[in-house]
Amino acid sequence: MDSIYFCTVCSSAKGTSLYYGGLVCGGCKVFFLRTVRNQYEYKCKNKGNCSIKDGFIKCRACRFALCLKSNMNPSTVGISRETKCLTKDELPDLLDDLDADRNDQATCSFMIPEDFPVIETDEKSTVSANHNPLKRNWKDRGVEEFDRRRAVVPYLNKSFKRNTELLSTSYLIGKSFIEELKKSGLSATLMAKRLSQLESFCDLEHSMAPINPSFNLDVSLEAAIRDPLALCTRTPMGWAHGRMVCDGMMDIISVIYTRIALHYLDWVSALHELQELDERDKFSLVSSQLCQIELSTMVYNTYKEGKDGLLFASGFHFLPPKGKPKDEFDGFILALSVYMQTEVISKFKELQINAEEYALMKIIGFFTPIVLLSESGATVIQRARLKYEQLLLEYIKETYPTLSEGERQRRMYKIVAINRNLLHLGIMDNSYITKMFSLNMANLQKRFTYDMHLKKY
Repeated sequence: MDSIYFCTVCSSAKGTSLYYGGLVCGGCKVFFLRTVRNQYEYKCKNKGNCSIKDGFIKCRACRFALCLKSNMNPSTVGISRETKCLTKDELPDLLDDLDADRNDQATCSFMIPEDFPVIETDEKSTVSANHNPLKRNWKDRGVEEFDRRRAVVPYLNKSFKRNTELLSTSYLIGKSFIEELKKSGLSATLMAKRLSQLESFCDLEHSMAPINPSFNLDVSLEAAIRDPLALCTRTPMGWAHGRMVCDGMMDIISVIYTRIALHYLDWVSALHELQELDERDKFSLVSSQLCQIELSTMVYNTYKEGKDGLLFASGFHFLPPKGKPKDEFDGFILALSVYMQTEVISKFKELQINAEEYALMKIIGFFTPIVLLSESGATVIQRARLKYEQLLLEYIKETYPTLSEGERQRRMYKIVAINRNLLHLGIMDNSYITKMFSLNMANLQKRFTYDMHLKKY
């Protein structure tokens, strides 16, 4: 059954989605849009103390105040009016076209902090300009058919032909998948360990950090997927080398955002089920799941390293400040870290979740999107989710043989249920990044951030 989301203004479930930075229904979206466009000014007769009756607010002043409280941003209304232009080949004037001036190598679209951490290691570097950590370890994916130079996500290559045979079979559905797995001589434990290894491949923790890494958000999502090094240089994620930061996150967030986005694209490249989706569904799914998946990556590594606060990409460790946050953005990061510690990491600790269970939980979360897909796309996603849920249950059976069937099912349910908290985190994060884009905070008003957080496919 699909999840139902309620409007944060009036509690209605009709057409509720993310509009202008807030999780609201279609009615509140239209009300907010008309108010901002027409520059209406409302006054409350009850001094802002009007109540909600039967899901309806008669006072327009209080309704608009609740819209603002729900993180709806008036500045994004002007941007949304240009979305029709942005769905075409040419982007609007808001995002300058830099293709004519761009060299083959990615350039930095924002300032890199002088104290950007370089993570030293005694091991020799295995990273080259065209390094793809997945190609050496996922040979069964047939990557030789695609662009060897930079295509980390080969299934989005224009020359790739979709294989639709699985759409008419039960190959990916539940029990049949486990039966086929056993017939092949593979175990759920082995499959789960491979998925766990994928995290290590994307982290690049045993590689040398480049001296002058490049970061560039002035690329489209399509370009970044097909040519990921146009987004940024692959650097070690630095989970175990966190440099403590208590404030001033705004100064480094662009670097962190770009690197975690590349980590996400590298991870997505191994999910072969996406080969069965058409281009629109692929872009819709990949863009809609960025925030939830990147936050799950950060929160798990924070748990694994036993840290307080929150570990970010590129070797930064946010610790809650002793006093008040330096600014609004630091306050937002503080709220994220507190929620992660109390609502997610606490559950990780309770379950003592391991790397394999986390890897499967993360994939199940990815294939539980809130974005609307085509009928065929929804079928592929549903089958993929059922496949990995069955794989998780089988893995628990193999790993905890002393548990009863009921105990195994309860453990699986608790693990999968964590994705609900991560979804809430993703919605919070996506809303704030939308605000940052509209106000060009941290110089995030770039093509990639637009494609990921505002563009409709």
